[in-house]
Amino acid sequence: MIPEHLQRLAGDAAFIGHAGFGRRFAAPPSDDGTVVADLDGEAPELEPPDGVGGILLIARTTTDLHRLAALGPRLPAGKRLVVAVADMAPQHRPTSIALPPTPRWSSLVELRVLRGPDAHWRVEARLDRPAPVGELIGAVVAARRRNLGPRAPRIGAVGPNAAHWTTGLHAVALTADETSEYPDADVVVTTGDPAHAPTWGGHAAVLERPDPAGAVRRPTADPVHDDPFDALIPPVDECTVNPVGFTTAVGGGTAELRFDGRTWALFDDGGNYDGLPRDGAVTDADVHLIRGYESLRVDWDSHPGSTAGVRTVAALAAAGVPLVSRGPAPMWAAALGKDVLSEIDRYTPADLADPFPRELHSVRLRRAALDRHAAYAHAGRLRSGGGASVSVVLCTRRPEYLPAIIDQVNRQTHPETELIAVLHGVPKETPAIAAALATATVPLTVVEVPGETVFGEALNRGFRAASGTHVAKFDDDDWYSPHHLSDLLRAERYSGAALVGAHTELVHVEEYDRTVRKQFQDAEAFTVHLSGGTLLMRREHFHALGGYRPVRTSEDRGLLQDVLAEGGGVYKIHPLGYVLSRRAAGHTWDVGSEVFLENSVREWPGRNLGTLVVADELEQCAWDR
Repeated sequence: MIPEHLQRLAGDAAFIGHAGFGRRFAAPPSDDGTVVADLDGEAPELEPPDGVGGILLIARTTTDLHRLAALGPRLPAGKRLVVAVADMAPQHRPTSIALPPTPRWSSLVELRVLRGPDAHWRVEARLDRPAPVGELIGAVVAARRRNLGPRAPRIGAVGPNAAHWTTGLHAVALTADETSEYPDADVVVTTGDPAHAPTWGGHAAVLERPDPAGAVRRPTADPVHDDPFDALIPPVDECTVNPVGFTTAVGGGTAELRFDGRTWALFDDGGNYDGLPRDGAVTDADVHLIRGYESLRVDWDSHPGSTAGVRTVAALAAAGVPLVSRGPAPMWAAALGKDVLSEIDRYTPADLADPFPRELHSVRLRRAALDRHAAYAHAGRLRSGGGASVSVVLCTRRPEYLPAIIDQVNRQTHPETELIAVLHGVPKETPAIAAALATATVPLTVVEVPGETVFGEALNRGFRAASGTHVAKFDDDDWYSPHHLSDLLRAERYSGAALVGAHTELVHVEEYDRTVRKQFQDAEAFTVHLSGGTLLMRREHFHALGGYRPVRTSEDRGLLQDVLAEGGGVYKIHPLGYVLSRRAAGHTWDVGSEVFLENSVREWPGRNLGTLVVADELEQCAWDR
């Protein structure tokens, strides 16, 4: 049904398009020729009747709206446009509408963004000249899709539910009877007859994929048992189904994921029941519903083993939902990947009652699932090259810290990493420095800067020597997980943020020889503050901002201010990959060490936690309580 507060808009519309509702959608009766189109259908009618009238496009969730971005060029134009989402998770509410700078949008008279009752959200535009509603959709989703990756080669989708295979990508919806001379796509994903897929005279490669909704009608007719290791699972749209909104403040216990005869459904001890999408296309609203539980136990034996069933679990894992198993995972679940299954099988609900292991489990699970099932990972199999490379910029004048920090850069799991070592007033010929630099196993560039150069400018000289698509700042005396750069890159993609990093929650206090955790409850969220030693952003963007201000201290504050001032997002990832080292002396933040011991939620004796982070064995400390 159309939500009540949209009934008036629907009554004035000449075209109503809907997505994510299926047969549950019911438009108000009309005798004026209004076109009502199911935009998830194979060949929806997209032309409204001639004459006046508005255009209303309503998606059930944000995930459904993002999937429609590929359909944008085929959607109609009008002078009165409404794009609405019936159930939008709070963390996905757009904070900006990036309208294209074209002549037709210069005729804009009014643009309104409104939140209706419950989780309803909409944007309304009124113009003097017709503009495509597809461009308004693109403007709504633009912020989250900013970092999706290259647009070339262009990917097209044709056939029933083919958009599920290109969700989360820069893609365009096609029809089997494309007549344009210019090729609209370079790779065509089809769920229909590949012989009928457009190729523009053989220009486009054709990839045949099954209809992801094929298991909806008869779940047992789409088994993955026969070849589970090579089963094709549609990608997860990490722009909307992702760790954003993960919280350690949960009020529910363990819920159960159980097959109800038609689909996976959520059951909890309070008698609550919520069915998940039958085709496995988990949405942002579904994830938001589950966030309040400590863990979600998968009852594998209740499910017949369809592709849709695997797809659901893959999406929940990518979102960082703490999944556990009721018994060992069956063979049909092998399509999830060995790394994903090993994480799901690792713990029991009792293990995850402690928030520290629970968060650690979520982080490990999401890494494995995103690397295998995210749209970006799928796109990487369609493209050659074009991946992210990272330049780590390290500025130091303390030779004694170099061996440990260079070792941590060497251990980073992201394969395309280089080190830019900025020697601030210390010559590279110094024996201790030369010996440390010789241990670098990643490409190394050394930049020597006079000691009187202010720190902000010393950093800029290092950043100017960087060659990666992204630049990251490391501090010489802190500790970094081997997954630190990879985690930041994943977050940059799924958040769409211009600047990503972490908050300081793990601190080693040298004066007391204690390591503490200071707990925040809003990890994986947009913010206005990050720890300076954890920052990552695109290199071109860094230089476009002018780099760091030429100041002696607090250079990171200026960069954060510049990003926010231009409307860029600042996003913080989980805190488990970074440990701040609070030395007894020699630091620029002049507060007493006892500040770091106040209000801590966990403490460990000694300074072994830093070493454990480097060795990727933080779990040992999680259990040492």
